[in-house]
This record gives sequence, C-alpha cells and structure tokens, in this order.
Amino acid sequence: MRSGFRGEVVLIRGLLAACLTFTLLTFLLCPFSSLCLGAEVEDARKALSNAEAMVAECYRALVNAEGDGANITDLVGVINGAGWLLSLAKMAYGNGDYESAIIYAVECQSMLEGFIDRAEVLRREAQEAGRRDFMFNFVGSGFGALGILVCGYAAWLYLVRREERRGA
Repeated sequence: MRSGFRGEVVLIRGLLAACLTFTLLTFLLCPFSSLCLGAEVEDARKALSNAEAMVAECYRALVNAEGDGANITDLVGVINGAGWLLSLAKMAYGNGDYESAIIYAVECQSMLEGFIDRAEVLRREAQEAGRRDFMFNFVGSGFGALGILVCGYAAWLYLVRREERRGA
C-alpha cells in the first residue's frame, strides 16, 4: 500500500504543479491580453473616428454639389449605405465587439472611396450646364428681342410706304 500512496503523492504534486503553472501563466499573460484588448479598443475608436470624419466630408461635398444643381440621386444611395455601416460600427463598438466595429468602419470608408471626386465632377457639370443655360437664355432672349425690333421696324416701314403710295 505504501507504493500506492507514493503514486498518489506524485500525482497530486503533478496536478499541483500544473495548477500553479497555469495560475502563474494566467497572471503573467493577463496584463498582456488586456494590453492587446486595449489596442483593439483604440484601433476601433480610431477607425470609427476616421469613418465619421469621412462621412461628414462626403456629406459636405454632396451638399455643395446639390447646391449647384447636380443630380445627386446615385450619391445619396452611396452615402446612405455608408451611414448604415457607420451605425453598425457604432453599435458593435457600444456592445464591445471591437473587431466587428473595425470591420464595419473600414467597409464604410472603402464604400466612400472616390465619393468626393464624383461629387465634385457632378458639381462642375452642373455649374457648366447652368452657365450654358444662362448664356442660351440671355443670348437667345437678346436675339429674340432684336429680331422682334427688326421685324417691327420692317413692318412699320412697309406700312408707312404703303400709306405714302395710297396718299400720293
């Protein structure tokens, strides 16, 4: 029986050593895991901040394009989708799902790639169309008024000469 007792002691010592090792590793690695988690939180916060700034900048470009008379229907759909992704990112961040928050924020930013350039192109096209319309209306109205004056003068001359022939 004595050897059975010795085996149990060895087994208990082994289990105790394993438990102590596990506990020591947990305490040693725990601060590093919280540092990693802190880095993930910070990355999520930065990604959200960048996405929010990008959405705001794109919205300003969209408002400027609309102010100049551009057709922004397609761009409104894009910015609405990006806003939806940003709201999902904020919700994930609020729930502590930082990885999903980063994914949604990055997806939001990628959706808005080139958005400002497209809005600027639409804005310039609307400005050009506005100038063309103004010039066409202004010059067309001027020529129209001049045409009416010339036709009126010609009709007046015709009537005056006709009256002179009848009276003479």
